Amino acid sequence: MTVVVTTHFMEEAEYCDRVIIMDGGIALAEGSPAAIRAQGEPRSGQLPTMEDAFIAIVEQSRHSVGKAAQ
Repeated sequence: MTVVVTTHFMEEAEYCDRVIIMDGGIALAEGSPAAIRAQGEPRSGQLPTMEDAFIAIVEQSRHSVGKAAQ
């Protein structure tokens, strides 16, 4: 059985088996919560959170799109 959950609260994504980060209808990252977290930038020597990863993934994508438009 598959259940699709949408949320803006990244802590809730920790309870899922697989996560997809989307921005503007485009899938930017997909994988387990641990794989997604690994794409984040740690703060103050701590391991990255899902929110850290979300911010890093979206910012990187938007930065790449901005460069391509120039």
